[in-house]
Amino acid sequence: MPGSAVDRPDPVMTIPARSPWRRSRLVERTTFFEQLRRAVDRNQGVAGGLAVVAVALDPFVVTNPGDEWTVRDDVRLVTAGRITGCLHHSHITTRNTSDEFLVLAEGIGDTRRAVDLAEQVRMAVRWPEMMRDESTAVTVSVGIAFPETAMSAEQVYSNAAVAMYAARGAGGDRVHLFGDHDRDLAVPARTA
Repeated sequence: MPGSAVDRPDPVMTIPARSPWRRSRLVERTTFFEQLRRAVDRNQGVAGGLAVVAVALDPFVVTNPGDEWTVRDDVRLVTAGRITGCLHHSHITTRNTSDEFLVLAEGIGDTRRAVDLAEQVRMAVRWPEMMRDESTAVTVSVGIAFPETAMSAEQVYSNAAVAMYAARGAGGDRVHLFGDHDRDLAVPARTA
């Protein structure tokens, strides 16, 4: 859908050659959504064929306002490394917005394995980190969505984002699986 979140240009992940983000194993956002579209097409009608996992940093406090932007960027970079470091090499990860990441886990198998993966991400990020002489406790809210029959990549992404925000709304530092109770907030299916 033109102008949708899936088709927007990728201002976040145009990575300069000397950027520390180059080492993060993240793919550019446009590449992620191209892969998501292909994976959704490949897995139509395959139960547990893929899951989209949306990860958002929960709000955290930086005590030294002079270092706030540097500390926040350091936290984002460490978070990216921890997310990609705990995933299988076949999983595709991108930075979606400033404080959000997306994981495409193809061949995940079933709901239990997807929840285990999401919990693994949550726990990997959870450890306190020293940033610029300041201890920063970081947690994440994680949402999981599976494609359903005739569902577009945009709908799967939207469902994962809805689940992620439900996890954050429930207090953060948790995993939420998209379900029937979340459908009112999701992107409606396109009609032909």
